[in-house]
Amino acid sequence: MFFNLGGPATTDQAGQQGPLSAARQLSLSQREEEILVLSSQGLTDRQIAIELDIRPGTINTHWSRIRLKLGASTRSQAVAILLRAQAEEETRQLRKERESLLKQLDERTQAEQSLGAIAKVASAALRALPVVLWAAEESGAPVLLEGKPAEDLGILADTAEAKAEFVRSLAKEEDFQRALDGRVCVSEGAFGDRRFESHLAPWTGETGQRRVVGLSLDATFAKAAQDALLASLKLLTSIVDASPSVIHVHDADEMREVFVNRRVFYTLGYSPKEIYDLGSNITMSLVHPDDVERLQTVKQRVLELQDGEVLPVQYRMRRANGEYALVSDQVTVLSRHADGRVKTVLGVAQVSHPAPTGPLP
Repeated sequence: MFFNLGGPATTDQAGQQGPLSAARQLSLSQREEEILVLSSQGLTDRQIAIELDIRPGTINTHWSRIRLKLGASTRSQAVAILLRAQAEEETRQLRKERESLLKQLDERTQAEQSLGAIAKVASAALRALPVVLWAAEESGAPVLLEGKPAEDLGILADTAEAKAEFVRSLAKEEDFQRALDGRVCVSEGAFGDRRFESHLAPWTGETGQRRVVGLSLDATFAKAAQDALLASLKLLTSIVDASPSVIHVHDADEMREVFVNRRVFYTLGYSPKEIYDLGSNITMSLVHPDDVERLQTVKQRVLELQDGEVLPVQYRMRRANGEYALVSDQVTVLSRHADGRVKTVLGVAQVSHPAPTGPLP
């Protein structure tokens, strides 16, 4: 059979899909469609009967029905009606394809515009942020170099050799090699007085050549700020240790000292190792037995302190020689939890000895 309407079209059938699709719009039966399409292709009734394996007389009966349904007086008019329907169908298909292409073009244009906008934002960010975006060949020669630090240093307007030298300085040679070998890694580099933290990743070029792409943060100012902070902390530690008072920080949740300055060694006579061996709750380890209850009451009062309020406390602590010293402590809230509960308490204590032997006021 020439037609296989229930399955996909074969190579021979593919050429019939246009006429057949047009014929189906004419409200004909399947057999009438087949006869009309074959006739439009120039086959005689005899050839059509052979092709469809039916009797010639049956062909004439189908033609009568075809002309009646199409309002055609002759077979030629019926074929012309089919060809006109085919042309209209092809026009509709072309219009659909045109609309689809226009839609794809519009979507592509929008995507390109969006990509262009993203590129502009990325370019603006690279000009404003302390980062360098770069990519380099295996030799270290840059194929991409953008970013404010490179612009500030005049690298972008410099020679190719200067650009290559700058890119090679952004990461250690062994880390650059790791990235060439396919590994993502973090490296450090320096160019003059600038310090960089670089994130490296492998990148294969269009022709398969090995490359490295990197994003390098200018950490110079962050490093300077870190150094300044460490210097400030060192100065603060020196001041605290030089204070004639014992300065301590107590964690109200864990009920332990989280910081005590070095003055405690001199006032109580213990070595650092002996203080360490006493554990984190130094006060309760050394407090006079008669003052334990006093300190328990004080701890409850500390939890009720307002910010800026100072609570004076006196208690006695055992010195390394076995004698007791009088501790006059001034405590205040140092920090709180988000719900307002006291988290840490700061204490500044004066230590004098010997301590009174009777009950404290």
